[in-house]
Amino acid sequence: MDKNFFGDPENLDAQLKSLGLCTKSITGDGNCLFRSLSDQYHGHDGNHKAVRQEVCQYLRENEETYKFFVEDDQSFEHHVECMSQDATFGGNMELAAFAKLKKVDIKVYQPGMIYVINGVDDEDEKIEDEEEEPRQTLHIAYHSWEHYSSVRNIDGPYSGPPEIKVIEQCLDQNKSNKSEDQNEEDKDEELSSKEKVVRSAFPDASIRKIRRLLIKHKGDPDKVIDAMYELEHKDANNEPTKLDSAIVDAPDEASASLQIPKEVVSTETQAPKEPTIQVSDNVSTNEHQNIAEQTSEEDALVDENKEEEPQDQQEKPSEAPLVKPKKLSAAERKKEQKKRQKENKLMKDRAKAARKAGYKQQAKLQDDQEQDALSAASQSMKEMYI
Repeated sequence: MDKNFFGDPENLDAQLKSLGLCTKSITGDGNCLFRSLSDQYHGHDGNHKAVRQEVCQYLRENEETYKFFVEDDQSFEHHVECMSQDATFGGNMELAAFAKLKKVDIKVYQPGMIYVINGVDDEDEKIEDEEEEPRQTLHIAYHSWEHYSSVRNIDGPYSGPPEIKVIEQCLDQNKSNKSEDQNEEDKDEELSSKEKVVRSAFPDASIRKIRRLLIKHKGDPDKVIDAMYELEHKDANNEPTKLDSAIVDAPDEASASLQIPKEVVSTETQAPKEPTIQVSDNVSTNEHQNIAEQTSEEDALVDENKEEEPQDQQEKPSEAPLVKPKKLSAAERKKEQKKRQKENKLMKDRAKAARKAGYKQQAKLQDDQEQDALSAASQSMKEMYI
């Protein structure tokens, strides 16, 4: 452990000095974040107003991505409108927006930790890795008193392009220690409501990873939790086993075994195919035909849905390796729930049709009885009069 680097976590200047870096003096007038970005990107802090407006315009154009990072006590439009005003303090969301806008990485130096905001998604990053020119990295320092400043080499230059050269040897010595202290720093950092939901499900996950996934999934914490669960599940199954070799040797059988839950669902959908409908014997022939036609049409829809399934899903494998069924994602669970609701509605409609037919027959019988009673009464009155 290098005590000069992490011995005093509050001494940011000492940490930067051990890396051969220092902070450039930035005016603390509420524009410090945008002044620092201007100094790193343009070589001077004079373009901070233009940088602020570019970031605000990018946020407006990508509201669906960033609106989830605004606290509930104010709207996204109000936040961007205030941010477009001079001397309004910027934060992590504005850093992420500038990184995406300019497609640059931003390395943020804080007391006791360093994290990077990527300006390119993972899919695009694979393509850019093949290019010869590396992606530009901006270096920003965030002090404990909520102030941003630009990072420069100790040996200069102090104006123009920064040309940062970090001492790699020092970084390698403190890499392990930084990873140990990062979780403690993450716990102390202020979290948004979305980040707290994900953090409660995965307490050991880093804030940087949670924020990257929230941006990727447009602020949906449920999708982020599912994605992190799948990543942990893949990491747990990285080591090859006999079961994995069996799956490789017989991919068709393994895929069929994974589809067993779908067959169970399909049998459940076939169960209500012939419902029992009890109607009185006096129901008219036309009403019987209407009920039969409605039932046949609904059964035809179920048969068509069944025929659309691949044959390999309908045929139950005779011999398949024992494989745990795949955990359904949130979208698949919602789909199955909708299917069950549709089946229940179908059964209710059929029962309702049967009851309606019975009510009509009962009303007809009552009318016939009333007519018979009236005719009998009139006949008796005639006989008495005669």
